[in-house]
Amino acid sequence: KVGQTMAIVFGLAGLFVFNNPMLIFIAGFVYLGAAQEAGAAEMESSFEDVQVGDAMITRFDAIPAQSAAEWTLRYAMAANCRELPVVSNGNFQGILKIEDVAEAVASGNAQENVGQLCHVRVTPLRDNVPLLSAIEQLQTSEFASLPVVNEFGHLEGLITRDSIIAAQRFGPLLRSYSTSPLRERPDELRQHLVRMQIG
Repeated sequence: KVGQTMAIVFGLAGLFVFNNPMLIFIAGFVYLGAAQEAGAAEMESSFEDVQVGDAMITRFDAIPAQSAAEWTLRYAMAANCRELPVVSNGNFQGILKIEDVAEAVASGNAQENVGQLCHVRVTPLRDNVPLLSAIEQLQTSEFASLPVVNEFGHLEGLITRDSIIAAQRFGPLLRSYSTSPLRERPDELRQHLVRMQIG
């Protein structure tokens, strides 16, 4: 706030007192930098003591690795998904981009397993990792979500930009509960989707 106030003063001084466009430009640069720093500080305050497990979504669709590319493409288009986590026996295997599936189908590989198409070089998160660390990882990731696994590699949830926004909005509420009220276990139908064999 101090930086923003000083920037406004400099800008007004450059405009009305010194008639110096360069001073106005510098003031604008300082103001934007101060605003960005204020946003970062607010985010850090919102996520204090919040862990990945508090903010991850637990209602999601995971595609079995043995699913055919053509079926997966149809499913993704119907569900309006641009990427999906791929699991093998419930364990996280990789993240599937729908563009890659569409390319495989267009190339005549409609029956190719999505386990061979997914990106496997994805570092999963654990639920006890600070959420701020997950945010930094997501900002540099090519994917829109990051997987959260337990100690056995089983996919437990996803961290997405929307879940981070929700965590920021309800940060104080999350800190007041021993178990996050934003987390909800998947229903039986979605558990069945993960387990079922598709071929």
